Amino acid sequence: MKPNAGLGVALVFLIGFALHAPSYASDLTRPTIMGTNGMVSCGHWLATEIGVEMLKKGGNAFDAGVATVLAQSVLEFDLFGLGGEVPTLLYVAKDKKVYSVDGNTATTKSINFEWFEKNGIQMIPGDGLLPAGVPAAVDALVFMLDKWGTKSFADVSAGAIRLADKGFPMYHSFRNNIINTEKRFREEWPGSAAVFLPDGKVPNFGQIFVQKELANTLKKLVQAETRAKKAGK
Repeated sequence: MKPNAGLGVALVFLIGFALHAPSYASDLTRPTIMGTNGMVSCGHWLATEIGVEMLKKGGNAFDAGVATVLAQSVLEFDLFGLGGEVPTLLYVAKDKKVYSVDGNTATTKSINFEWFEKNGIQMIPGDGLLPAGVPAAVDALVFMLDKWGTKSFADVSAGAIRLADKGFPMYHSFRNNIINTEKRFREEWPGSAAVFLPDGKVPNFGQIFVQKELANTLKKLVQAETRAKKAGK
């Protein structure tokens, strides 16, 4: 059989392309992001967008950070919510110092290891009311906003309220977590089922997922801020 010179050249070209493909593919799928006026990075692109919006509106890094976290509490409610915790390390340029905000939850004084042993519980549950602490996220975020931010809570929560009120497209990881917990929603947590199983069903991929009650909670926090300002607090 006569050698095919054209095929040989093509194979050499393909091998050469393959040798360079990793860096080229990386540039396409995970490009290096650079900027001059600020940058926001988090677990969901819509929350990132809200953080960038806050910077464009004149907010500083702390305003953008709080706005982003609030948006994540809506977009990633399967992983994090307002009832959770926000332990934070941050750097304040004007002070040239790193600060730690202990945004961790704490249990009530009546709940301790002895209480669990007395009640025959060998392993502290990973969910439900028993392991839950006092919510710390809102307090930590408001503290950071008051101390280092420049915007009001109404300003930084606007994006999160919009996402909760109008909804966002359901994505795979959130949907999978709902599927994994569906049985417990139906059998143990009817209130959660009403939120995560709209019309009694797991939301489809891409379906607009709305959280009206969460939006109302955020709106009530804004109202509380308004009342506090009127009272001179």
